[in-house]
Amino acid sequence: MRPVLTHEIPATVGLVRAFSYPVLRYFRTLGKWNLGALTPQQVNALTTPLVPETSGMIPEAPLEGIDRRLADVLFEDGRATIETLARRASTSETTAARRLEWILANRRVQIRALVEPLVAGRPVEAMLWLKASPDKVEQLGRSLASHPQVRYAAAVAGERHVVADVVFETNAALYDFTTRSEWTRDAEAIETTLLLHARKRGGRLNPGEA
Repeated sequence: MRPVLTHEIPATVGLVRAFSYPVLRYFRTLGKWNLGALTPQQVNALTTPLVPETSGMIPEAPLEGIDRRLADVLFEDGRATIETLARRASTSETTAARRLEWILANRRVQIRALVEPLVAGRPVEAMLWLKASPDKVEQLGRSLASHPQVRYAAAVAGERHVVADVVFETNAALYDFTTRSEWTRDAEAIETTLLLHARKRGGRLNPGEA
């Protein structure tokens, strides 16, 4: 991460100013976002203990051999079948299945479904930058994370205290959320930044952006 912040981002052509806010605590990560389109039974059917939700990867030695090849295939296509994984990793399906279970259970690889809000009928996306007194930050973050419109929420270090990524059907719905919701009582100040276009989701370029 250090080279990105100190070399790559500052070297971006046309960049005038950049800010970074270290995350102190996650209230909701993108992997936990549930817009409410699925029933509880469907959510349970898609949930597996082999893919625990975490805010980051466990620092370990780099993957090698079969594990590295399996991870490379999954990086290209998270929906790859065991048959495809075994063929691409030059191993048997039994071994591929066993090693896949290990790298998932040990959080060496995370598989996520990235949902584009526009496709889900939520064309209005915004970042909320919130200020709150220290004793209100936890309650503010938890309250925000209870809403299905919130894709991501975290406590950060800096002049803002909580940041959230939110999506809505209309600008009016965004207005109501930021002026009439119960969580606003814990916020001292709210800055709303509309997101016009997302070039990347989950660290990957969106289709057609390459």
